[in-house]
Amino acid sequence: MQQGEAIVYRENRPLSASSKDYLKAVYYFSQKAPTVQSADIAAFLGVTKPSVHHAMEVLQEAGLIFKPLYGEISLTERGRRHAQAILCKYNLLKELLISLQVDEETAEKDACQIGHVISDEALFHLLHQCRKDRSHERNRVCPACWNENEEHKCILSRDGHCWAC
Repeated sequence: MQQGEAIVYRENRPLSASSKDYLKAVYYFSQKAPTVQSADIAAFLGVTKPSVHHAMEVLQEAGLIFKPLYGEISLTERGRRHAQAILCKYNLLKELLISLQVDEETAEKDACQIGHVISDEALFHLLHQCRKDRSHERNRVCPACWNENEEHKCILSRDGHCWAC
């Protein structure tokens, strides 16, 4: 996924904050097993199974998941990359808020909310200002930016450089 690429579905509308939360939940469970159960997502998010069903239709229409009728859910490659980018933003914002002395519980809630509305560009500039004098070489703030071979592969890179990492 390229910096600034928005995931859209039906009539070119971007994914809602709720759809992004469902995608994050699918990604969370997909880290434990290759396929995900709707019931697990419902319990995890505290929603009904029909709500999960509708959300999965939206995500499938956007090309982010694959869910056969009455089957288990799996992420597409595009869905995995998009979920990682969402989590990257969340982790970066949470770390930034904690570095500003915000307590961890508040930082988690606020990072989730801010992550839905802040642009990649604004996040880059904000992080650059807050980190001018700090070296972050190989800082694992954003686990999604590192592959299984310990190579840095930033998802939110800009011109080959990420202010976040």
